[in-house]
Amino acid sequence: MVKGPICNFCAKTGMLCPKCESKLKNGEVPQVAVNLMKNLQELEKKWPLLQKVEIRNIFIIQGKLLLGVNKSSASLLSNHVNLLEEIKQRLRMNEVMVIPVLNNIKKQIAAIFHPYHVNGIDQVFVPGGLEEVRIRIQVPESHGKQQEDITNYVEFLAEVTKLFLKTPVSVLVET
Repeated sequence: MVKGPICNFCAKTGMLCPKCESKLKNGEVPQVAVNLMKNLQELEKKWPLLQKVEIRNIFIIQGKLLLGVNKSSASLLSNHVNLLEEIKQRLRMNEVMVIPVLNNIKKQIAAIFHPYHVNGIDQVFVPGGLEEVRIRIQVPESHGKQQEDITNYVEFLAEVTKLFLKTPVSVLVET
């Protein structure tokens, strides 16, 4: 069975046990996680590879479903575009992105910003005792993409990184 942020019983029935209900109320698990896990349970019959998948994080940004999964699940899911398309349609999302959850902050940021090259990562201390991760990336020639599209996508990736790292993030694009 697919592993995720809610237990298998709750995923199958759509009814939440007290533990999963508490996770939902505390904001640890978004409502879409319940819908996603229920749909993945149904899809397991058609896609047996889902039994090997472990979902660690689920986020929605700008109509895009972000699945934070372990490394082996990332390669499994990324190789099955038809499965991702079916998930996207079932949940009425614009896109489904699969992002491996890694232990190393540098590797995590590189995975999120791929195919852009990460030139450097700095931990900056800002007034008030807060920390911020400052990421310097290199964006290749646009190859027909508008600069505004690239800027919007980099801002989107910064928001994704902020969710995964649970810390403020800023991105500097170097040429």
